[in-house]
This record gives sequence, structure tokens and C-alpha cells, in this order.
Amino acid sequence: MNAMPGAHADTGPSFGGDQPSLTIEGLEDSALKLTLAGLVVCQPASVGSDVDRFWAYADLRDLTVANYGPIGVIRAIVRSSDTELPLLLLEPDQIVAARRTLEVVWSRFAERASGRSAA
Repeated sequence: MNAMPGAHADTGPSFGGDQPSLTIEGLEDSALKLTLAGLVVCQPASVGSDVDRFWAYADLRDLTVANYGPIGVIRAIVRSSDTELPLLLLEPDQIVAARRTLEVVWSRFAERASGRSAA
């Protein structure tokens, strides 16, 4: 898990170096950055694109890690269309760390949600 160094222009909200985040490393230098505002899918430099894709949490539901043979996939459902969205492919040795990171995020959101409902 690394601190977020910043995101490229036109990818959603502006992310500064001080923006809290968790990073899940994926297959072939891809990554998924989990910030307070949402998810940033970072493409590997080998793809030739410097545009990362931002997804607000409100636009997604059911963020999961699934195994397809030895490969893992972090995926979500797009709320507006109920379409399954693969976000990040994982090497076999990255799956456990990805699950643990997502568990931390889920527990934080549950804590925040229960705090708001109690207020």
C-alpha cells in the first residue's frame, strides 16, 4: 500500500500528494487507488495512456474480489446500469493483500455510515 503521488488531469476530482489513499497493486503494473472520494483505476505505462479512470463510490456497489483460476479480479457493479465492471486483475500472490485492503476500506465505510445514522 503506497501513498498516492497524484492522478492525471481530467480524471475526476483533483488528487494531491496529501490525499489519503490506499493502493492495490495489480497485474502488469496496473493499480487501484482507493481515496476518500472514490476509486482511481491506474493503467500501466505500457498501455501508452496517461489517463486514469475515476469512479465515485456513489456510482458503484458490491465491490468484490473473485478468483478466476489463478487470477484474481476486483470488480464492482455500476449502479446506473447494473453492469459488472472489472476494475483490476491480480496475480495469485496479490489476491490476499487486495482482500485485506478492501476489508479495511469496508470497515471504515461501515464505521462512518453507522456514525452518521446515529447522529
